[in-house]
Amino acid sequence: MRKQRISLLIAAARVRNAFCAYTSVLSVYLSTSMSKQTASTAIAASTRQPRPITAWLKENKSKKEKEAKENSDESESKKLKPTLRVQLEPLDENILKKVQANNEPVKNQSQNKQDLQENKKEVQPSGLRRSARNLPPGEKPIERPVPREPDIEDLPPILFKGQINYVSEFHDCARVCDILLTQVENSKDRVVAIGFDLEWPFSFQTGSGKTALAQICLNEKECHLLHVYNLKKLPTSLIALLSHSKVKLVGVNIKNDVWKLTRDFKEFPGQKVVDNNCLDCGPYANSVLNRSCRWSLERLTAYLLKKRISKDSSVRRSKWHIQPLSDKQKLYAATDAYMTSRLVKVFWAGRLSYGAGLQLQKSLVQRHRDRHLYDTPNSVVLLEHNPVYTVGIRNKGYDQEDESRLRALNADFYRTNRGGLVTFHGPGQLVAYPVIDLKEFRTNVRCYVSQIEKTIIRLCAEFGLKGETSPDTGVWIEDRKICAIGIHASRYVTSHGFALNCNTDLRWFDHIVPCGIEEKGVTSLSKELSANVRIEDAIPVFRRAFADEFQCEVIDMKSEEISEALKECRNPASVATESTSAAASNTC
Repeated sequence: MRKQRISLLIAAARVRNAFCAYTSVLSVYLSTSMSKQTASTAIAASTRQPRPITAWLKENKSKKEKEAKENSDESESKKLKPTLRVQLEPLDENILKKVQANNEPVKNQSQNKQDLQENKKEVQPSGLRRSARNLPPGEKPIERPVPREPDIEDLPPILFKGQINYVSEFHDCARVCDILLTQVENSKDRVVAIGFDLEWPFSFQTGSGKTALAQICLNEKECHLLHVYNLKKLPTSLIALLSHSKVKLVGVNIKNDVWKLTRDFKEFPGQKVVDNNCLDCGPYANSVLNRSCRWSLERLTAYLLKKRISKDSSVRRSKWHIQPLSDKQKLYAATDAYMTSRLVKVFWAGRLSYGAGLQLQKSLVQRHRDRHLYDTPNSVVLLEHNPVYTVGIRNKGYDQEDESRLRALNADFYRTNRGGLVTFHGPGQLVAYPVIDLKEFRTNVRCYVSQIEKTIIRLCAEFGLKGETSPDTGVWIEDRKICAIGIHASRYVTSHGFALNCNTDLRWFDHIVPCGIEEKGVTSLSKELSANVRIEDAIPVFRRAFADEFQCEVIDMKSEEISEALKECRNPASVATESTSAAASNTC
């Protein structure tokens, strides 16, 4: 058997040698670029005698023995490796001293390695995504925290609380538009803002349907919903209203709504309305806020008013063309139009004389009362006065003689309808007159005065001063008054405000008993800080404090709009003596 095996191996070796010789000669024959010397070398190699089979077997056996020995040495070294490391690596002296001091047992290398792995598990980031199937045995998957809802969901909701007038017939739509057109033409305002929006049915198969509902809102008291889906053409009065020279259609992406109405009703002058009657709240907010955002009505309402507007997708995608509309649909549509009209609510004024400031306040208050004509924003008038002494409704001691004495100091004198007694306004004093509707801020007069005090305390804190309140209204630094407060409120609309001493000449207060409080003095930011604090330094701090305390957004009005608003302040002499028929806060 052994001889047969050897003979087979010899035959196989001969066949292998013959095949190698054949391939070598063939390659030489086919290679035309090979030199003669190279060809002769190849032929000689192919005709050499084969090695004996015994030598080949011996070499193969020694090779296998060598590989087996190397594998055995490697396995033995792996087994001995941990033991050798423990024996050869000495402990650090600092670690040894620390262990002896704490009476802790010395850990070997395997224990240290296990602790290191446990520490790695503890510091494993929570955001690392690992499949539960790949976890080591005994380890549970990481419980991920519930994703936090956007901040907008935490804001209080806002809904339209006025009257909703829903009409669907052609003559009813024309009648409503005639009434609105008359209000616009009789308005004393140069520009009348109208909240405008459209609703239409939408299908993922057929796309946008015909315009179904037009929402028009002039003020917070009423909103008109015109169901125009079944109308063959728009009423002439509606076209005249939307294209009127005094009208500004206010909304988010308002131009898209106008073009939509133009596509559905060919008689509507879309190009004219887009060019002359549209105010898109998104670009306008970016220009005022100096930002570059893509605003939606929901985001803009949350950012400016700190309120959440309902945007239920089931209502938004409902069948607006089917009559009658549900109460949810009516409220949704009215709130949309109302919020677009309320977004233009910014006013800021600079330095004015006292008489002009009074006239401006009267004008703003009157606008709040005449909201059926135009919508009026809540505003804060910031200004600095020339030297002037003012007395409130609680004053009893300042007669004509005292008035002449104070006027002789080269200062003006005014009797006002604010609360409190006598005080001084002059250069270096920041005066703020908030003209706001307390119902919109859900507060009363007493809480409103408290919020103003907290606003000034926030301002003082940013300058490093500890402002305090006392039984006597105002803000104090110990027993020195730094801010006087005196307001007036009529039908929940406020006027007057506070006066903060920045770098005021306090010698003007020596001629009066400030706010009727004896044995207490006055101070200013500059005096307390021993530095010149200007009004320009205090205004940005006040704006932040006011916005934080009242949860609102304070935005500057453009200069040309301020100039237009101040045109009514040309005759301040008419307000030198104000009536006191309305309620005033007993403050100073």
